[in-house]
Amino acid sequence: MMSLGQFLIVDEPPVQSDIIIVSSDDVDRIPYGAELVKRGIATRLLVLISPEDCPIFLPMDCAALIIERLKTLGISHDQVQIEDRTHSTYTDATLSRERMEKAGFRSAVVISDPFHMRRVTWAWRRVFADSSVRLTFDAIPFEYRGLALDGWWTREIQSVQVFSEYVKLGLYWAKGYL
Repeated sequence: MMSLGQFLIVDEPPVQSDIIIVSSDDVDRIPYGAELVKRGIATRLLVLISPEDCPIFLPMDCAALIIERLKTLGISHDQVQIEDRTHSTYTDATLSRERMEKAGFRSAVVISDPFHMRRVTWAWRRVFADSSVRLTFDAIPFEYRGLALDGWWTREIQSVQVFSEYVKLGLYWAKGYL
């Protein structure tokens, strides 16, 4: 069972880049992106969000909430870009490419949850295939989220993550995204 989870993980050491990109789906990924900026890996942070990423009962929009959260993590407003039109890992990549080309960025560290990284890597490499942009794929450490690779199949949340990633990989393959 361990190898099913291990296959999904792509984790490259973060290297100096123009921008850190936080893939959408879970606003809990943002603190790790902020940490990389504070470590000097990049000076800019692009946070990808969709309308589903923030609860509808919040009194402010999701982008404003994220910017406020980043301020508490030591990241200034001028270091942050928010892309709020995303709805999938594949659109994360296409919208990020548009933004990077417009800004003249030549490198990025893309971060996401460990079990999401195989699909991220495959989709992003396809979108950037004809580009000279250097992408590094850095999985958020399991410990950062209070999780572990060992025994993932014994914990419901992680079991659902792993098995849903295999379903999504199949869907991406069928759609031609991989």
